[in-house]
Amino acid sequence: MTIFWFCEPGDMFGAGGLAGTREQCVYGQAVERSVVFSMSRAVFEEILHAQPRIALNVIKLLSARLRLACDSMADRATQKVETRLARVLLRLAQNWGDISASGVRLRVKISHQELANMIGASRQTVNKSLREYTRAGWLVQEGRTLVLRDPAGLTELLGHMEALERGICDPKPTSVAQA
Repeated sequence: MTIFWFCEPGDMFGAGGLAGTREQCVYGQAVERSVVFSMSRAVFEEILHAQPRIALNVIKLLSARLRLACDSMADRATQKVETRLARVLLRLAQNWGDISASGVRLRVKISHQELANMIGASRQTVNKSLREYTRAGWLVQEGRTLVLRDPAGLTELLGHMEALERGICDPKPTSVAQA
């Protein structure tokens, strides 16, 4: 299973059905108590015809999700786990993070297995990287809530790891194992 994104209240999902297929090979799962509203494809299409601005927003949303899915698949083929995990944590912080005194607190409660599913890795590998990030002072876990204590440090690690993977810099003491 692969997790590409989390929806927040008011977010649309399941729009892949607009392609005309009867069944989808993707699904959503609520991680907390939720109310879901649905409408038939015919009604949705009527709304899109009547409100072109909504249609443009749907195109933007689907394009962003397609880009995210493509980026995720490309990362799996070319990036190490540490890089993929840092990128996902920073994306989660940007999209679902609240700035607090202790850092950027993620509003989504996410398990290690869910993180592993997002980056195409095992839970054990994610656990190891999260422990290293915690030791480095970049992250703290409070139950299922993650707090990025030093997003700048994680961003620096991400940039360095990507440069290493492209072969354009020498290893420096910024690596997780040495932090």
